[in-house]
Amino acid sequence: MLHTLSHANIDITKLLAIVAAKDAVLLWQDGVLIGVKHPEFIKQLQNQRIPVYALDNDIQARGLAPYLEQYIQVITMTQVISVTEQCTPQFKH
Repeated sequence: MLHTLSHANIDITKLLAIVAAKDAVLLWQDGVLIGVKHPEFIKQLQNQRIPVYALDNDIQARGLAPYLEQYIQVITMTQVISVTEQCTPQFKH
């Protein structure tokens, strides 16, 4: 399952409870702010080997590249399509 996060105001505890080992997480729109606001959340997902992706245009638009590119896999919209095809269904948070 692909969990797409488009805003930064989410309940991290609830999300961690539903994300499973074969899932992936995509941060886009204001969801990319989660990488800065809740780095512990990203680390917990990575410790569980759950891929965390962020859309490049949204990171660039918010000036977050220097903060996020070192520990979140930044992808293009074309790559988002591939991830969406691989990780079905999609759950929007």
